[in-house]
Amino acid sequence: MRTIIPIIALSLCLTTAAAQEVKRDTLAPAVLTEDIRKPDRRTRTGIFKIEGNDFDFKAVMNTPDLIKTIQMIPGVTSGNEMTSGMIVRGGTGRDNLLLLDKVPIYQPGHFLGIFSVINTDMIKRADFYKGGYPAEFGGRASSVLDISTKEGDMTELKGSYSAGLTDGRFQIEGPMKKGKSSYNISLRQSWIEAWLRPVLYFTNTEPSYYSNSYTTLGNYSFTDLNSKFTWIISERDKVSLNTFLSYDFMSRAEKFGKSQSKDGHRWGNATVSAGWEHNTDNGTGVSSVLYVSDGFCNMFDNRKDFSANTMEKERAISNTLDIGIRTTARKTIGDRHNIIYGGSSSFRVFSPYTEYKRYELKASGITGNIESSKYTQGRNAFEAALYIEDEICIAPWLTAGVGARYILYAVKGKVYNKFEPRAAFSINVMESLSFKLSYSRMNQFEHLITSSTTEIPGNFWMPSTRYTKPSKADQIALEIDWRPDRIWYFNISGYIKKMEDIYEYVGQNTMTPYYEGWENRLCEGEGLGYGSELYAEFRKGKWDISAGYTLSWSLRHFEALYKGWFPDRYDNRHRLVLNAIFKADRLIDIYSTWTYRSGNRWTLHSHYYNTSTNGDGIVQPSSPYNFQFPDYHRLDLGINFKGKTRRRGNGYIVGFSVYNLYGRKNPLYAETIKNSYNKMEIVLTSVFPCLPSFRYTQKF
Repeated sequence: MRTIIPIIALSLCLTTAAAQEVKRDTLAPAVLTEDIRKPDRRTRTGIFKIEGNDFDFKAVMNTPDLIKTIQMIPGVTSGNEMTSGMIVRGGTGRDNLLLLDKVPIYQPGHFLGIFSVINTDMIKRADFYKGGYPAEFGGRASSVLDISTKEGDMTELKGSYSAGLTDGRFQIEGPMKKGKSSYNISLRQSWIEAWLRPVLYFTNTEPSYYSNSYTTLGNYSFTDLNSKFTWIISERDKVSLNTFLSYDFMSRAEKFGKSQSKDGHRWGNATVSAGWEHNTDNGTGVSSVLYVSDGFCNMFDNRKDFSANTMEKERAISNTLDIGIRTTARKTIGDRHNIIYGGSSSFRVFSPYTEYKRYELKASGITGNIESSKYTQGRNAFEAALYIEDEICIAPWLTAGVGARYILYAVKGKVYNKFEPRAAFSINVMESLSFKLSYSRMNQFEHLITSSTTEIPGNFWMPSTRYTKPSKADQIALEIDWRPDRIWYFNISGYIKKMEDIYEYVGQNTMTPYYEGWENRLCEGEGLGYGSELYAEFRKGKWDISAGYTLSWSLRHFEALYKGWFPDRYDNRHRLVLNAIFKADRLIDIYSTWTYRSGNRWTLHSHYYNTSTNGDGIVQPSSPYNFQFPDYHRLDLGINFKGKTRRRGNGYIVGFSVYNLYGRKNPLYAETIKNSYNKMEIVLTSVFPCLPSFRYTQKF
């Protein structure tokens, strides 16, 4: 089972193309609506807001994607190419809180992370915080993504459907009772299997006349379903019922001579929530949500070896069940105080389970077990939090936001009490220019256990225990906002973030981590991230141009791995994203994005020890992440043609796009090999070439 992910991932990706280059070296030891311009809270730093109609120009392979849009923000990088990871201001990528209508989501990616599970057809607004966090949010060390879904139209029936190379979508909304209740439902279904199965078959099947002919079959699909039902009870009260389901299935079957194997993954999310909003005459608003969220993963691996007369079955299951409630109140007192306060509590169940069985095969059939093993060690956790925050208008030119969050986190044998102060100040030098300063502390009580650098579903969540402490991050950020006129906007920020009690998996280097003894396979360390960010925007006439630049350092210190500080895998010194949208006329939009960053890092073995006369030996690294990839860059280009149908006048969009227009071979991973001269060489492998795509969208 531990070998299936790289083979499947490469099989899926290499259907398009793959390129290798050998480098002989001596190894050395969506239009972003940035509502900082129109902040909800004037003291807030590090917040970006994205509206639901901003995704048309931020599509990868013509598939609008929220996470890919956020990856364009200064201070955020994807980590590996084409994944839904978010490395935020020197974070680990495992420290981001994803909330869908205030409900936590634990499995954020489809298709090995290439697509996010959030269907943009349902998004009303997304608030992304990379610093200066509101007191109502906590539980992750680096960022918060707070997504609100659309309510259905209360007066008329409408919707849309679209089809692209990878998936199809359908969305419908309308009133259940006009002016009183509504529904909004969206469905997304992939059809990657339609072209994946024949490609894998014809590229991995040998002629049958070979005695040990090899055959490979593959299967992959994903589905997600969102629904939101809303009822207006009175002028002051509104309730809603929300559901979200996502499901991925991946499998592979192999036949080699008389041996057979079949392995696969199933993973996804299932959430249900009920929300209530209440407003009073005295300026107080209250919102509550009761939810159940389940993130799950099921892996299996079945092998038959007729030459050894054995059959093996292996299964691994991990579930994260979260049952919770949260209530938030907002109150305005005069012209000087805007107070937010509330609380939340949740009960979480972490259920890892593994099972292995080995049978003997005989002509009469399967006999009893030759070998069997089973492991399960569920953990339960309870969390309760209280928070309050007040934004105070001290003077017309000075605003302060002061808040705090208290968390009680209880697991078997250990109770943690944590206090998180939050403070922010804004000095308005003039109407168009302001200086902001913020400090915030975040604690993370759950750890994502992962043994690889890719986003694979075999990773699993576990709580802090007596032996694994909560991670802590303290961040100070300074920000300058300047809007000289309606055309230009500038934002400059600097930050420093200190992280403590972060963990790395140091068990056997497999694609999926071992459940058994997971606490003993973690290494405790600390991290440091600091840098500066620049965002500039130009909007005039038919042009919408933006640029985001990041200069950053990301360092780690793990005493068990290396005595000193060393750069993180995603220590990208420079990062630049240029976006341009040209609205040629009301029917044609042209958009492009150029992305550049310093290369990721990789741990390569730089010391070779000959231990035998035939040249075999062992290799050891000089330090973690001692090799840096070449600089990463690519150009994406797209064009949308818009029109209306003749019969009913409904709008439609035909979109064409090209990912990596000039076919840059950006390395995904590296390895060392010994050449014919007994010298070590570095082999860099790239996977994603130039990828054209299209999508047709029809509204009704």
